[in-house]
Amino acid sequence: MRILRKVVLAVFFVFFLVSCSQMGSPDVAPKVWLRSPAFDQTGVGREVLFQWYATPWNPGVDSQSSRISGRGEYEIDHFVLSYGEKSKWGTWEMETDYVRIETTATSAESRELLYDTEYYWTVTAFQWVLDSSSSGFVKKLVWTEAGPRQFTTMKEPGEMVAIAPGQFTMGDNFHPAWEGGETPPWYFADQPAHAVSLTRNFEIGKYEVTNQEFVEFLNSAAVPFYEEDIHNPIDGKGWLNGHPVIETSKDDPSTGIYYDPIAQEWKTKTAWTNTNVEPNVIVPLNYAAMPVVRVSWYGAAFFCDWLSQMSGYAQAYDSSSGEVRNVPRDNGGYRLPTEAEWEYCARGGGGDTLYSGTNLFPANYAWFAWNNDMMDGAGSRVHEVGQKLPNSLELYDMTGNVFEMCSDWFETYCAEYGAQGCPGVVIDPTGPEQTDPPVYTFKAMRGGSWGTDDGEDGQTYLSNVRRSSISPENTQNTVGFRLARTILPEGSQQ
Repeated sequence: MRILRKVVLAVFFVFFLVSCSQMGSPDVAPKVWLRSPAFDQTGVGREVLFQWYATPWNPGVDSQSSRISGRGEYEIDHFVLSYGEKSKWGTWEMETDYVRIETTATSAESRELLYDTEYYWTVTAFQWVLDSSSSGFVKKLVWTEAGPRQFTTMKEPGEMVAIAPGQFTMGDNFHPAWEGGETPPWYFADQPAHAVSLTRNFEIGKYEVTNQEFVEFLNSAAVPFYEEDIHNPIDGKGWLNGHPVIETSKDDPSTGIYYDPIAQEWKTKTAWTNTNVEPNVIVPLNYAAMPVVRVSWYGAAFFCDWLSQMSGYAQAYDSSSGEVRNVPRDNGGYRLPTEAEWEYCARGGGGDTLYSGTNLFPANYAWFAWNNDMMDGAGSRVHEVGQKLPNSLELYDMTGNVFEMCSDWFETYCAEYGAQGCPGVVIDPTGPEQTDPPVYTFKAMRGGSWGTDDGEDGQTYLSNVRRSSISPENTQNTVGFRLARTILPEGSQQ
């Protein structure tokens, strides 16, 4: 292994010397700097927008430190972007070992990359310059290479974590119980604290469902897109069986999915364009690894049934029949978690932490209003899944990033039990049952989001016990979802 490593290093060193000798002196060569993906960036999506800066050699300019690309009398002729798996670096001799893209632009999109793989990338800038010789001035080609720079693609999404049955106290036990009065406290909907027993094994998603996953569903299910303004054909909604599935938004930096009318397919963005400044600024963002937002509750249910069908499970929402069940069947198919399951998992399996993973200020565990602006030009927005610390169950982003929709109708706790209130122990609660005619119009969602403020006047809007709600047909750029699935006893029927 040591000998092989020395041989590879020697080959790379010779290659480097040859390249340097051919590119001209440092004073007579273009300059190039790599921009994105960033150095050693992890969790990168499978479709990457490579970006770089460059300036041509210009004898009339004393310094070439500016990172603004330009073309004029002295201009860069073209760039060559090369990228490939790090494991094959040093053997990029076969065209199958790497991808080479020649362009005059300062950006280029990759082909679809592999999951959880390290890559190297380089950019070479080429320029024709005049060189004096005994016979006069002749043109010669000089170049400069930047890189290699390393990045790692995202892990394959869809990983689930097995959760054992257990009992815990659900609801707000951090504040005093309301004993009546003219105005209920702000945490009224989060009480009363009550004992809950979960009796069945289940799985819950390690991460929130990503744009990468949801785009596969949209194209596989051929979800049609309807533009809302003929003068702005990019923005609109996907609909299925009479229900909105997802909403697109060109100007929103948190929205990572759009519909390409020319290719007639749904795609994941690779960058966001800031149209509020002139000239417009393109900000590369890793949308593939970000949670899907602007998805409706019905869209989440359709996704669950599609994934169940792809995985050989029964559909929990029966959406293939044309109607979507408002409460999923507990048949082993993918579904949204119940509120009780969600809170049990956020508490790390029934613990008593204020936030998922900690009782302290949650900056290391959550994206929220305090830390969501990375000063990258995109402002406040959603972030890639799995970048913060997990809780004790190895679940990421249970606090913050996006609100997570649950399967339950939203109502005060134990409303189905009437005036007697919660029993001693509530077993496997699924929320109130819808009546005929219907009386419930909102679904529960939990966890807070990238836009949630926290800590003002003790109002812990990000806490594990804080409840929120959304209409099943509405979409918001702060709302997504996470998968769950009951693990059926061996030999039982789906």
